[in-house]
Amino acid sequence: MLRRSELVALEVADFKPTPDAQDGTIRVRSSKADQAGHGAERYVSLEARRHLEAWLDAAGLHEGPVFVRLNRNAQPLPKALHPNQVALIVKDLAHRAGYRKREINTIAAHSTRIGATHALAEAGTDVLQVQQDGGWKSPQMPATYLRGQRARSGGMAQWFRGRSSRSAAK
Repeated sequence: MLRRSELVALEVADFKPTPDAQDGTIRVRSSKADQAGHGAERYVSLEARRHLEAWLDAAGLHEGPVFVRLNRNAQPLPKALHPNQVALIVKDLAHRAGYRKREINTIAAHSTRIGATHALAEAGTDVLQVQQDGGWKSPQMPATYLRGQRARSGGMAQWFRGRSSRSAAK
């Protein structure tokens, strides 16, 4: 759920795996929501940890930026990706996954933050937890992303669904 600027600013030293090899955390050094520059710890799932460790191993990265530029021979360079590269990579992955051009044109680097917000809400996570996981200063943005989704699970939706199921049972 990182912003693209936060993602490309990650350094190998920011990753802290748990001793039990299950998951970990990553320190987001500074972000739009962290005006004081103290950084914040974010959760890293077991699956994400495995991918991250595989990338660091394959690229031979032991320090410096996690997400680096590659040379023409696909060898890692010691310079971090530019934030604009994230959007291009996301679009390329969508193309490789078989999305149509019309769909790819609607995808942005921010789409992963919005999609993760929706997934968390579908799992029953409240807006304040989503706010924390996404690093927002206030619940306004995650609430904005969830407005259509929350409408389908709100009080009126639940009441009508309950009413319909009671009618069907009669």
